[in-house]
Amino acid sequence: MSKGISKLGTKTEQAFRKITGAFKSDDKTLGDAKMARSGGHVEIKLAEGGTANQCRAYKCIPHVICTGDGDTLRWFVISPERLISDVISKRGQHGESPLETKTVNPKNYLDCEVPESDLEFEVERSIQNFENNYSHLRELVDKSMRNIRAEVSRSRAEIIEHLEGAASNDARDFTRGQSETAV
Repeated sequence: MSKGISKLGTKTEQAFRKITGAFKSDDKTLGDAKMARSGGHVEIKLAEGGTANQCRAYKCIPHVICTGDGDTLRWFVISPERLISDVISKRGQHGESPLETKTVNPKNYLDCEVPESDLEFEVERSIQNFENNYSHLRELVDKSMRNIRAEVSRSRAEIIEHLEGAASNDARDFTRGQSETAV
C-alpha cells in the first residue's frame, strides 16, 4: 500500500524542522514551518516523482524542496524572488495564475542545492535577502492576487446571472409548450 502525498510531505517537514530547529507553523496558510531565528515562514515540498507540486509563489517565502529518501536526501532552497521570476510568465498548475500553484522540477534549480549542514543558514539568508531587496514584490503579488480573485468573482456572477436567465427562459418555454400541447 502506498502512502499518501500528505503523509510523505509531513515526514519531509519533520526532517526539515529537525535539521534546522524550525517550528511547525501555527498557520499553514503562511507556510509549513517557522524559522526559529528570524520567525520567517518557509514552504517545504517533497519532490516525489521528480517534481514538487503546488508551489505557491504568492506566499513570497522560500520554498525548500527535498528529493530522495532515507540517507540520500537532497535539499534545494528556492528564494521567493527566483520562484516568482521563474513562474510568472507561465500558466498555473491548476489554473491561469502561476502565482497560486505551480509544479517545480528541482532539476531546474541545481544551483539552489544546499548541503544539509547549510540548510538553516541558506533559508534564513533567503528570507533576509527578500526582505532587504525584494519586499516590494509582496505588494505587487498581493495586488495581482486581489485582481485575479475580483475578476473571477465578477465573471462567476456574470455567468450565474446568464445561466439563471437562461433557466428562466427554458422554464417559460417548457410551460408554454405544455399549455400548447394540452390544447
